[in-house]
Amino acid sequence: LIQLRFCLELFAIREAISYITDNDIEGMSQIVDLQEQAMQECDMYEYMELDQRFHQKIFEIIGNDRMLRIMGNLSDQLVACGIRGLRRQERLVQVIIEHKEVVRALSKRDANAAFEAVKLHLERVRCSLTDL
Repeated sequence: LIQLRFCLELFAIREAISYITDNDIEGMSQIVDLQEQAMQECDMYEYMELDQRFHQKIFEIIGNDRMLRIMGNLSDQLVACGIRGLRRQERLVQVIIEHKEVVRALSKRDANAAFEAVKLHLERVRCSLTDL
């Protein structure tokens, strides 16, 4: 699953730079803020829902319904993996930091920085799953 995420999300993040609006960036920032609040309230269900929403937003921005459906079809499996990978509090915090870095790069319309931020995030996701 993580390899599929790498392929889909790294493609999508580069494409998003061409389409992203200030409203999209604000929406992604709000998702991260809500995710941080869910973490502070120890609401892991909401945290994971918002995590999915954050990643789905990238596909919505590029308007690729097929890729969005593929990610949606994988969502249950991704959530199961994500829950296992987020058992440690420091990883929960790190995900928020990584998501903020993605938003920061997108707000600068910096395709390379956005690509690298998503790549680093996915590499850390992979590491958190293999550390179980």
